[in-house]
Amino acid sequence: MNYSKVGTIEGILLICIGILNHTILYLPQIFFNQCSTGSTLNIVYITLIAFIFICIFMKLYKHFHGQDIVDISKYLGGNVLKYITGLLYISFFLIMTSAIVRNFAESVYTVYFSKIDFKIILLMFFIIIFFANKFGKSSVIRVNTIVTVLMLLSIVVLTISIFPNIDINKLFPILGNGASSIFLKGIGNIYAFSGFCMLFFISPLLKEPNSLNKITVISFSIISTILFVVIVVLLLGFNFLLYVKELSPIYLLVRSIEYGNFFQNPEALFVLVWILSIISFASIFCMITIIIMQKLFNYKDYTALSGIVTNSVFVLSLLPRNFSDIIFLFSNFLQHFQIFMVFIYSFAILGLAYLKKKIEDSHILKEVQNE
Repeated sequence: MNYSKVGTIEGILLICIGILNHTILYLPQIFFNQCSTGSTLNIVYITLIAFIFICIFMKLYKHFHGQDIVDISKYLGGNVLKYITGLLYISFFLIMTSAIVRNFAESVYTVYFSKIDFKIILLMFFIIIFFANKFGKSSVIRVNTIVTVLMLLSIVVLTISIFPNIDINKLFPILGNGASSIFLKGIGNIYAFSGFCMLFFISPLLKEPNSLNKITVISFSIISTILFVVIVVLLLGFNFLLYVKELSPIYLLVRSIEYGNFFQNPEALFVLVWILSIISFASIFCMITIIIMQKLFNYKDYTALSGIVTNSVFVLSLLPRNFSDIIFLFSNFLQHFQIFMVFIYSFAILGLAYLKKKIEDSHILKEVQNE
């Protein structure tokens, strides 16, 4: 299959984009709802667990550079497992893309365009996403590189802007809602790193597949740092955000910051960057979905598949009735689905394939020694 090859920096930013968009939307809110002031300890705890998974991933994937999880599934269980994995991940990417775009579009609608039909706003997002993919994988990847850098810069600027409001006393009680909410119930917050699902698909896209470990380590370092800083700064700067229910805590934070008379509406610039980021994220996930469909169905028309995928995501995004439905969906279904797909199913496939490869290699070695 003719993949658009990407370099190390592009690969790192491809992995970062998903988690960054989770961060500006609902991620801090769910941490705060679960752990309250204990969110700082929880993010450290979750990051350590994620680091263990990353180390396991690099160990298991070393025999499969240049292949994605669909290819590995075919190696492990033939076409049956290949189709199961492919269809599961198509469902995963379609549902996650529709949920993220709907979440963000709902916030934009509520704050800025409440007099316009919401479906029109949502449709505009997906028209752009369709045309982004219509131009092909190379364009999507190049644009994502620029947008992700802008996204990282926006978070850095926001963090610096909050520092005057930092109050270390807001860290207490350090256990928040209790130790169990941090270390037992809070383990479910590992889904914060579910954007690393891209690790299972990025290897065939790389110019140098052997650079996967370097990309993995750097992207993990960036993301874990960003998550920790955002959670801590939000908590210590504006702990009233612990009680936010309807809008992104980061957006409310932006609206509360004043940069002086020269910048009257600073949130508009942040929101513009975030709109581009959401569109880039959705385009990347749609691109991966199309690649999986091409593998499964041997259908080469990328533009036609782009239309099918975009329309499917648009229809799915219309299903929730309101913002409360979206939050309920994230809290009660999507978190569990992300954990299952990324940290259970994919690692199980990878682990079993690794064992199969080791057994085959040992048999080959014995045959060579017998000869």
